[in-house]
Amino acid sequence: MKPKLTWLISMLAILMLAIAGWQWWQSMQLQRAIDTRLHELSAAQQQRVQTLRDGDWWRQHEADYQRLLATGFIGEDARVDWHQALSRASKLTGVHHAEFDIAAQVPHQPEVKIGQRLLRDSIVHWRGEVAHEDVLVTLLAQLSQAGHGLFSVRSCTLSHADEQALIGVDCEFSWQVLS
Repeated sequence: MKPKLTWLISMLAILMLAIAGWQWWQSMQLQRAIDTRLHELSAAQQQRVQTLRDGDWWRQHEADYQRLLATGFIGEDARVDWHQALSRASKLTGVHHAEFDIAAQVPHQPEVKIGQRLLRDSIVHWRGEVAHEDVLVTLLAQLSQAGHGLFSVRSCTLSHADEQALIGVDCEFSWQVLS
């Protein structure tokens, strides 16, 4: 009987080791699953915090963004609107022989990218004749308030021949938009 008992005890010991090994393996699997879930939870919490921050930022700046949209600074090329604004302002201010060319829109140099949008320039070459400098100042003020982007004067040359009553004006403007 003794050999059978030894054999039985050996089998029980092996069985207990197998059960202990299986339980250890199960607990390791469970620990890995817990670690994975904790990592996922941490990532989700970080994403939630970032989403809340983004929402706060958006609420804080939404009115500014809407104003930029309304003025036409954010949007597509508005060359037709610029053409109308130049024609209207030239007529209203009493500019004589007004002529202008609006160049195709090009990326601003150096390149400026804001989010997914790129700052673009449209250069305007404008010529005309004015009775006095105040007419030019009024014209420039009207153009800067016309919207459809950010208006700026790059250069203006005034010339006056002694025999002429009118002052010749040759200017270069820039309209900028984010598109």
